Formats: sequence, C-alpha cells, structure tokens
Amino acid sequence: MAHLHITQVGFFKPIVDTLVESGANVDRLCQLSGLDRFQLDDPECYVPTHSMYALFEQIKKREGIHDILDQFAEKIRLVSLSEWGEMISFTPDVLTAIQMAVKYDGVVMSQERAGYEVNGTTTKYWQRFIDHSADGREQADFLSFALAINGLRIAGGDEWAPLEIHLQSEIAPNLDRLLPAGSNTKVLLGQDATAVIFPTSMLTMPMLGANTPDEISLDAFSCPSSIAGKIEHLLDAKQTELIPDLNLIGLPRVCPTPKSLIM
Repeated sequence: MAHLHITQVGFFKPIVDTLVESGANVDRLCQLSGLDRFQLDDPECYVPTHSMYALFEQIKKREGIHDILDQFAEKIRLVSLSEWGEMISFTPDVLTAIQMAVKYDGVVMSQERAGYEVNGTTTKYWQRFIDHSADGREQADFLSFALAINGLRIAGGDEWAPLEIHLQSEIAPNLDRLLPAGSNTKVLLGQDATAVIFPTSMLTMPMLGANTPDEISLDAFSCPSSIAGKIEHLLDAKQTELIPDLNLIGLPRVCPTPKSLIM
C-alpha cells in the first residue's frame, strides 16, 4: 500500500516567490518537479511532498543552490504559513505554542511528527520526518527546523539562541544565518530527530497573543487536520483544466499502484 504525503504550499512558497524575483526559470523548475500541475498561489493548498522534494533537487542542480536555508533563511517565517502560522504565533506563551504545534504536527507536512520533553531545567522540542529518505528531504528538514527557531525567537528576541541543536542529517546547514554572532549553541548531527534544547523557564515567556488587546481565538482557525480536509485542499491546488486523478497527484514511480491513499 502506497503512502502519499502532502505539504502545504505556504511552506515553500516564499522560496518560489524569491526565485521568481531573482529571474530564475521557475516554470522550468516546476515542470521538472511535477509542480506545474498545481496552482501555487494559495498558501493554504497542498501538493504532493515528493514534488516539493524534487523542486529542492532541481534548485540545487539548475540554480547551484546546495543549501536552501543559507539562501532563503530570512524568508522562512511562521507568517508564511497563513492560518497555521498565525495560530502558533498568537498563542499566549511558548508552552501553549509548542502544545499547539505538537497537536497539529501534520498540518503543514503530513510526514512530520513533533513532540516535546521537559527535563528539569531544560526542555526539548523535536520534529521528525516519518517518510522514506529521498533527494531533497534534507532541505525540507532544515527549513522546518528554521521555522521552529524563528517561532521561538518571537518570545526570545532576535538575539536568542538555543542551548543545543540536534539534526537528523549527518551534515548541517549554514547555521550562522539562524544564530546570533557569538552564540555557544552545541550542534549534534545524525540524531533520531531534529530538535531544539532551551531553558525550561522559557516556556512561560509570552508569544504574540499575550500582547494582543483583542486576542485571536484559537477556535477561529480552520487547520485541515482531517484526511478529507487535506485532500480537499490538495485538489484545490490543481490546475483548473486537469482532471483530479492519480496521474495528477503523481505518486512516485517506486510505489506500486495504490488501492487507497494514506495521509
């Protein structure tokens, strides 16, 4: 049985938009990765995750960008994720933000799982991809990690740095683009999950919702946590002239023809 994972367009849309601004042949990049079959204007819509991985590989091959985080770190913000990003940003404190991120860990990328552990004076927030390793997946992991860092920086400030960084990858991106100068953050590679370690006292620090007069209710957000909701958003992203079938979705060729789709 094949597993089809999907990713919210808002996760990588800032990268596509920046490439367009730089004059890159984005139409060709999308064609080669299979994303040309989808409308990428709506950040709330979804595309097959393997097509996003393929896009990152094409960016490396055709644009010579081997470290996407190094090139686009300043573009990776929670706000680019629309409703989900706002939901996390406008929680009252870091603990609530982490709890919401864990509760909705599959909203942005269905292959991602998240959790946290409080160990006395330190807390660990972790993210793990559960799909099979593929070209381009490492870049997605780095970008997701950058979102976590920038989310915590809402509370910690621009000069905040974690105590430790754990990466699933055996190599590290250019962390100088994420960490302030002179930080003493310890970096561990080849870990079970990508994670950020920080003082437990930070859990009570305010996020944006603590300072908002008319606090946004979390119930007002409509994150598509159900399978049906995600499929609806996936099909919303298709080009209008294409019939929504398995060829449109584009299952990887290594997978057998599925009898059903599992998100």
